[in-house]
Amino acid sequence: MRRSKWCLPCFPMASTAALPIETAFSLPAPLPSWPSSVSDGGFAKGSIDLGGLEVRQVTTFAKVWSTGQDGGGATFFRPEQVPAGFSALGHYAQRNDRPLFGHVLVARDVSGGGLLAPPLDYAPVWSSQDGAAHFWLPTPPDGYRAIGVAVTASPDKPPRDEVACVRADFTDACEAEATVWDKDGFSAVALRPAVRGVDARGVHAGTFVLARSDATAASASALACLKNNGAAYTSCMPDLAQEYDIGREINRVAKLLPRSTRERLRKLVESVFVGEGPTGPRMKGSWRNDEREAK
Repeated sequence: MRRSKWCLPCFPMASTAALPIETAFSLPAPLPSWPSSVSDGGFAKGSIDLGGLEVRQVTTFAKVWSTGQDGGGATFFRPEQVPAGFSALGHYAQRNDRPLFGHVLVARDVSGGGLLAPPLDYAPVWSSQDGAAHFWLPTPPDGYRAIGVAVTASPDKPPRDEVACVRADFTDACEAEATVWDKDGFSAVALRPAVRGVDARGVHAGTFVLARSDATAASASALACLKNNGAAYTSCMPDLAQEYDIGREINRVAKLLPRSTRERLRKLVESVFVGEGPTGPRMKGSWRNDEREAK
């Protein structure tokens, strides 16, 4: 019997298509730029002062190891282009099924109070079977906490200055946020502050922990998030000199939308608002007792 050309043996084949994570996410237009502050405030400065510990975001990464097929795995990165004087706090991990879009915080001590210190050593956590990836947990000095793990492509320990540990009073408790990767009983889990809210002081550092899948909660407690000890929250607010034309920016973004979408948005505004009231736009069927007409 003649074999149909469609009845070929089904052997697994490696996909040659690029994974989504191999492309960095980008907005369709650049973000608006704010004028520099004249009062040395923190808004639009590019960094945040946590009370003597200055932090910045780093979004440029070098790939250390990638695992999984067809977007089902994860990729692990070390931060690159760390600004002079700053130290990385941990490496970054992300699933392969979405464009690269994340950050880790880097920090420097602007108080001179010994807020950062190199780890005493690194403890091995897990290695891939082919030896292509090795995960390390920093051993912090007394009075300090580790913020993230390090990943290497060789069995050699990372340099002591690969990541920095943070003084304990500038750290806060963290917890597992979402599983990035799970394989053979081990999981890479992104971390977030355990206490969140308007008055919470925990700061998301963008790091992750690698641990046994049945012990991620305990392993998360071995690491910490950052803590904002800054006394003045208003230091991150714009000052009067930092004028911003929000209408101009909205119009700039609106031009990127399809014409049909812009028309729907215009009709939505007309259907919701009936006109200007003494304290702002009046919504249809509302503002009956909340707003008194100006006399």
